[in-house]
Amino acid sequence: MKKAGRGKRKREFENIAGFLVFEKRAYFSDYLENEVGAKWQTIKRTLYDAGYTAAAVNEYRDGLLSDFRALCRAHGFTEYI
Repeated sequence: MKKAGRGKRKREFENIAGFLVFEKRAYFSDYLENEVGAKWQTIKRTLYDAGYTAAAVNEYRDGLLSDFRALCRAHGFTEYI
């Protein structure tokens, strides 16, 4: 017998330009897979193999992180890095 008000909560998904967010929680790794097409370790390895310096790789990640945080602020998502 179910108690009043204790039913299953409906799951909330939001699709922002192909980036799927579950219950207002946005994950940087999911954002990278959607925007760049790979996880961070793969991206980093590819950049190093192409001859980028550590400073350039960090600058690239900071740019992606800034874009991710702006998206989270714009839609009220909690960000997980």
